[in-house]
Amino acid sequence: MRSPAIVDEILTSRPDRDAEFAPDRENGHFGHALRLTPYRYQNRTRDREIHISQEHRAHNFRHAAAGTAWILSFAYLLAEVFTAAAWRTPYSFAQDSISSLGVTTCDLESCSPMHDVMNSSFVVLGALTLVGALFLHRHIRSGREKKWILSLAVVIAVSTAATGLFPANDGTFVHWTAVLPGFIARHVVLVLIAWHLWHEKRLVAVWSALCAAVGVVGAVLLMAQTLHFGLGERLALYPMPTWMAVTGTAVLLALARRTVLRRFDFSFAPDPRRWIRRAARETVPGTPTMLGQRSESSASATVGDAA
Repeated sequence: MRSPAIVDEILTSRPDRDAEFAPDRENGHFGHALRLTPYRYQNRTRDREIHISQEHRAHNFRHAAAGTAWILSFAYLLAEVFTAAAWRTPYSFAQDSISSLGVTTCDLESCSPMHDVMNSSFVVLGALTLVGALFLHRHIRSGREKKWILSLAVVIAVSTAATGLFPANDGTFVHWTAVLPGFIARHVVLVLIAWHLWHEKRLVAVWSALCAAVGVVGAVLLMAQTLHFGLGERLALYPMPTWMAVTGTAVLLALARRTVLRRFDFSFAPDPRRWIRRAARETVPGTPTMLGQRSESSASATVGDAA
């Protein structure tokens, strides 16, 4: 009776080309087992190496795309500063809302000449959120939490993009219908990420929990009207793009360490174990260093005798 491994080889290969039958003396009986020829074994080994190399390239590409997309989310904060600087009336980050930067009409209270920049940044931020989530979802352990995380990421992306497509002057109901789902989902998804990665990637989990806590505190203070509206809104909304930018930077740094920087040695302090091993090689007889010294001394002696 053939073993399961042999059966797998029979099912995945062609005996007339890929293998030959030989006596199975190792298993103690005179049956015949399937044995791969050396040529076919080398071909399969090479194909497996090519497949692994392609998987590594795809893995690195997903990390590079996700990290770059999330780092670019930091440009959203720069878009706020740029748009606020173009206001005809002084803009207050503590009192004025973020949505006021995207208002397409001018009145006595708000006039944003660069509203197209702000609204476009909302749409781009939503697209970057979705791109990063799609490229990194394979690195999240499968389960119910993974489905919830992906679903909430889609809600955040669509809600953020809809905020730019439906500015505040289009109507309070329409604008808040676009804003509110993402406002709630961003805090929930950070809590789920912290819970899901607590036993696998503790540092990422702690960072996610910290951002979630800051966002929830900001939302509570905003609803309680303890802070000015602009300050409370930013305290509730900024943790998500900040989390994306920092996490994307960490992803790219880890990718660089695995690919580009792995050939460089960044250890500034000398390793004492290296000096101990070197001293042991120089003092213990029979080591390569001692043998090299003896061979050199014997060679010099031979040259001296010949002279």
